[in-house]
Amino acid sequence: MDIETIIVNSITNAYTACMQLNRERKIKVTLKKKDFESREGFEICISDTGPAVDKRLENVIWEPFFTTKKNKEGSEIGTGLGLSIVESIIRELGGEKKLVKDLELKGARFEYWLPFTN
Repeated sequence: MDIETIIVNSITNAYTACMQLNRERKIKVTLKKKDFESREGFEICISDTGPAVDKRLENVIWEPFFTTKKNKEGSEIGTGLGLSIVESIIRELGGEKKLVKDLELKGARFEYWLPFTN
């Protein structure tokens, strides 16, 4: 259930980001085995063709109730809880998160690493 929550919230954000630009809309999801600091685990990466996350927002996007989503009239939409929930799950499971610009799709790339459980 936690992995599903991470993926659904991240894909929802990627979809919204893709809608902001007038270019081909793509979302790429990858899953691979990856070790981190001598711990076995896996990495989920979600990237999109939307605008990359503004550097000034890279830390604040994880805060509860923060959103950049707006409707056509300019009013905020959504709860602003998606990435906050994602971060809390990753922390609870002992994982790591990273946000970079995707070199292929030119939008944001969210990388989530989670350890295998015994």
